[in-house]
Amino acid sequence: MMPLASCACLGALPSELICEILARIDSVASLYSVLTAWPRANLVFSSSIGPVLLARTLEESLPGQLVSLVSATARVMLQTEPVLSPEAVRDGYFRPPKGRHVGRAQPIPQPSPPAADTPAADAGLPFILGNNGQAARRLLGQVVRIARAATACLEHYSTQCRLITPQHLVRPRRNLYRHGDSRRPPWRETAAGRPYVPPEFHCCSWQEGQRAMRGLWRLRLAEALAQSAAERNVSLDLFFFADSEPWGEQDELLTAAEYLGYSQNAPLNPIRPKDDIWCWPVAVVKASTATASLPWETLLSPLHEVDTRSRGTLRLATAGWQHWVRLASHPASPVRGVPFWPFRHLGFALWDREKLETMQLVPLEVKATQGGDRGVASQAEWFFTWRSLVPAGLRTEIEERLDRDLEGCGQDVRD
Repeated sequence: MMPLASCACLGALPSELICEILARIDSVASLYSVLTAWPRANLVFSSSIGPVLLARTLEESLPGQLVSLVSATARVMLQTEPVLSPEAVRDGYFRPPKGRHVGRAQPIPQPSPPAADTPAADAGLPFILGNNGQAARRLLGQVVRIARAATACLEHYSTQCRLITPQHLVRPRRNLYRHGDSRRPPWRETAAGRPYVPPEFHCCSWQEGQRAMRGLWRLRLAEALAQSAAERNVSLDLFFFADSEPWGEQDELLTAAEYLGYSQNAPLNPIRPKDDIWCWPVAVVKASTATASLPWETLLSPLHEVDTRSRGTLRLATAGWQHWVRLASHPASPVRGVPFWPFRHLGFALWDREKLETMQLVPLEVKATQGGDRGVASQAEWFFTWRSLVPAGLRTEIEERLDRDLEGCGQDVRD
C-alpha cells in the first residue's frame, strides 16, 4: 500500500504535470486504473483536457474500426451536429462495403477521411465531446464495461461449445454426398456417425476478443440510435440494422445481441430505451472461475504489443463464417441453404480457425501427431460433421424444402 506521504505528494502535483503523465499512458486499461486509483488525476481528466487524452489513448489501444465505432456512438448519444440519421449509420456501419461478395474474405476498409455528412466523418472525439471532460470520463468507463462484457461473451460461447456432441463418420466413403444424381440427392444420404466430445479450449485470442467488442459496439451504436429515434416517436429495432445481405460482421452484431439477451434474460432484440445512456450493458454474466478467460485488460492494451499478423486477421471473415458459406451454398451439401444461426449460437462468428481445429471441425493445417485424431479429412467427412451441428428439426425443414425444389424442377436445383 502506498505511504500516506506519497499520496500527499501525488495530490500536490500541478495539473500541467498530471496532464503530461496521463498523456504518456498508451493503454486504455492503464488509464482507467490510474484514474480509479488517483482522485487528483481523475479530477484533471474530467476537465476540458479529458477528450484529447481519451482520443489519443483510444487510438493507441484500439483498431481504427473500433475507434470509429466509439466516436460514432458518442456522437449519437451527445447529438453532436450534424446529427447522424439511422439510414446513414446503417449504410456506413452495418452493411458490407460496396463490391464485397458474400463469403469472400476481403479486407475491411479503414474509416474515410472526414467529410460533412458521412457516418465515419467525425472530426474525432475532441470535436464530438468538446470541452466535456465528464462525458469523456463516462465514455472511458463505457469502453471498459464493453471490454469486460466481451470477455464474458467469449466465456459464454466457450461454454456453449462444451455442451455439443458432434459426430464423425464411422466409415468415410468417397461417393457420399454426390451432386448430380437425382435418384440419391445429398440430403437423402444416410451414414453411421460416431459421437465425440470436442476437446476443451481454455483461452481466447486477442482477435476473438476484438470481434466480440466490435459486435457489442455496433449493438451499442444501434441502441443509441434507437433511443434518439424514440425521442422523435420513430421506432427502430435490431433488425433495422441487421436485415442486409449476409456479412460476417453482421453476425458479430447478432452474436453480441444473443449474448446480452441471455445475460439479461431477455429476447434477442435488446434495443430499448434506458435511463442512463452511459451505463451499458446493464447486466453482464460474471466470468466463470472454472475456465481461464481472456483478461479484459488484454483487449485494451497498446496496439504495438499485438503482432501485425493478429491485427491483419481481424480484417478478414472468420473461418467459421467462411465454412458456413460453403456448407450453405455447395451443390453437394446435405443441408444446402442452412441459416447461420445454429453456428452463431456456438460463437462461430468470433472464433479463429484454431478453435475449429481443436473442436475437430476442419482439417488440421499442421499434421496431427501419430495416433492423434485427424479430425475431418475429406469433404464428405466435413459435410457429415457440420451437418451433425444442425438441430434435427431444422434439418427436416431443409430436407423437405430441397425435396420440393427437386420435384418442382425435375432435377437437382443449383444455387
